[in-house]
Amino acid sequence: MLTQLACASCIMDHLQGALETTVPDEATRLDILREAMAWLAKEFDGQRIPSYYITRVHRLLKQRMGLQMPFRELREQCNKAGLAVRQHVAQVVLEIKNDQARMRGLVLWAIAGNHLRFCSSDPYLRIISVGSELCTDKVIATEASPQAICSSATR
Repeated sequence: MLTQLACASCIMDHLQGALETTVPDEATRLDILREAMAWLAKEFDGQRIPSYYITRVHRLLKQRMGLQMPFRELREQCNKAGLAVRQHVAQVVLEIKNDQARMRGLVLWAIAGNHLRFCSSDPYLRIISVGSELCTDKVIATEASPQAICSSATR
């Protein structure tokens, strides 16, 4: 998907979240935000994918702050959460006998994983919460499988 007008606010939201977690000084955050907005105003053309712009504004942050890997601790926390969620979902999926229902359940858990916000204080609990909410009888019961696809996730 190429960048669309609506992507601009998400790009800045990504940067804002990064600034809040890595730059303690508000004046410096504002300076970096302004610089990123100026860059985006010149470069934003809808001819690239959104991650191009997100990567560029994150690079600006890294350069300005002299950070080699600004999200190391957060990345480690998210990796641990991902491994824990994988174990949880693997148990849930084992109980789903219908192939179509199993696939639907896996897709919904993937959506839950993508719903993770990096400002979340506990990524594991956030994914489990969203995944369990998605995997209720009301949301994912199908004609092919009238029982709840992920019912064990909410127990």
